[in-house]
Amino acid sequence: KTAAQVGHAVHHAVTVMRWRDLKAWEGMGAKKITLGVSSEEEVKKLKEAARKAGVQANTIRDAGHTELDPNTLTVLAIGPARESAVDKITGHLKTLPDGYKREAEKLQREVTKQQKRMDQQDKEILKLKQERKKLMDQLKALQQQVAEAAPPAAAEAAPPTAEPQPAGDAA
Repeated sequence: KTAAQVGHAVHHAVTVMRWRDLKAWEGMGAKKITLGVSSEEEVKKLKEAARKAGVQANTIRDAGHTELDPNTLTVLAIGPARESAVDKITGHLKTLPDGYKREAEKLQREVTKQQKRMDQQDKEILKLKQERKKLMDQLKALQQQVAEAAPPAAAEAAPPTAEPQPAGDAA
């Protein structure tokens, strides 16, 4: 979205400038830099400062067909002009972070967050394993105590066997 809005700004700037100024700007490398601001009010102040300095400055407003509401101020194109003239107006601004860089930073924060969560879970698992081992050791000790305290099992007595008496013997 940002790239499209900057494209609109550059297109507008070159279509309203004088031919010799366009050729001079192209001869200097046709430099374009995207800078970030914190508010629409700051954009308006920069536009006013540029115009007071005799530098072309035009705002771009979104048509509202995709992501933004109609008439949302998106870009201020300052120049084309000599770098020194533009720097007097915008020299205090920082470059606009690249969208991919922002996304990568966001993902890195999420990875760090998840890594911390996993480290915490690893600690909890280790603690539970240690607790389980302790409980198992206690169980084995109790089983040993029970085995030592139980009386030996009595041998089962075999039922008496009657010896067959010879037939005809009378007692």
